[in-house]
Amino acid sequence: MRHFLVSIHIMALLVVLVCPQGASGAPSPYPWYAGSSSARPLASAVQPPTGFVRVTVAPGSFADWLRQLPLKPEGSPIRLWDGSIRTDQSGQFAVVDMDVLRYQECADAWIRLRAEYLWAMHFPDRIAFHLTDGTLSAWSRWANGYRPHVHDHKITESRTAKPDASRTAFKAFLHHVMTYAGTLSLARDLPRSDLSALAAGDLLVQGGRPGHAVVILDLAVDAVGRRVMLVGQSYMPAQEFHVLKNLSDPNLSPWYLVDDLAGDGVHTPDWLPFVAQDLRGFAPP
Repeated sequence: MRHFLVSIHIMALLVVLVCPQGASGAPSPYPWYAGSSSARPLASAVQPPTGFVRVTVAPGSFADWLRQLPLKPEGSPIRLWDGSIRTDQSGQFAVVDMDVLRYQECADAWIRLRAEYLWAMHFPDRIAFHLTDGTLSAWSRWANGYRPHVHDHKITESRTAKPDASRTAFKAFLHHVMTYAGTLSLARDLPRSDLSALAAGDLLVQGGRPGHAVVILDLAVDAVGRRVMLVGQSYMPAQEFHVLKNLSDPNLSPWYLVDDLAGDGVHTPDWLPFVAQDLRGFAPP
């Protein structure tokens, strides 16, 4: 939303060389999260509307991972990156229990979630970004000490740091991505998705300065085939990722009718309506 120096094509993200652990000592599917017996998985905390059931998703898929995101206790406020409380809380239904990076705004939230998923799932050598001049920027090179340099609008890399594949280095890489990616690059570089193929993990994005993007977190369907979706976002300034209420239809909230994307659009609390042409997918690993 503010980052337009370099357009980045998100192809995939991450090698796990350091594996964070949960409270039990087992590897955590949510690497930023230590684990807690009081955690509220999204799927248990947010039930589908009456007459709807969640769609089947593949175990271990991005959709499955999003469905189990840990939520903060009910009533928790959205906090900004500096720890202060966001002034307007009227549009949030629940807050995801995840730390927030300095530039984690709207499009950045999708980048963060996708990166964390692939870190947790141990997909090697899949983090690669094409910059505007065609240079390939990869996490594997960042972890080996290579850093990008911009000179005369050209991107070059040189090995100026020690090899480091820690979580600290990973977050530094995400900071780099969030600085030079945003709604403009995602709207242009991620492939459009047909409404019939909409899936959890897809993105609704309007590229601009500023633009906005929200993440589709879950889907449910009723007996006649109507679909509803959960939607989440970060926003400006950088803030905790949260599940949105549906202020246009309190009886359905926090779910939204997918078919509305093909009509007057989906009205989220902080932005103009999103429509079908705003839908972007990705190539799963």
